[in-house]
Amino acid sequence: MKILNDPQPQQWYPVPEERESGAGGLLLLTFVFVLMWIGMYPWDFVRFLGYLALGAVGLVLAWKVLKILCLALLRLTLPYLLPVLRFVLYPIFYPFMALEDAVKRQRAALKKTLHLDD
Repeated sequence: MKILNDPQPQQWYPVPEERESGAGGLLLLTFVFVLMWIGMYPWDFVRFLGYLALGAVGLVLAWKVLKILCLALLRLTLPYLLPVLRFVLYPIFYPFMALEDAVKRQRAALKKTLHLDD
């Protein structure tokens, strides 16, 4: 609801003008640089693209080899790691397993006393 003769709200702090970010200019400069590079040294640019493709293929192959090596190492060491993992993880997970068993026992006892199976 608007009140008649309502004073205009007073602005107590300066509002900065809206400006465009400088990212557009940087993008334009990069684009111009790439175009100049292609124009001045076309074979260097082709070589760069080739190295880029080779690098991407090399990264993919290195990742696959690393994954195969890690899985092989895990397969070799797993029989020796399992007892250690059981020893380390048992105190962490045992309270939760005990709680789950207690809930199951209570649920079974409640079903038995309420005759829910009939």
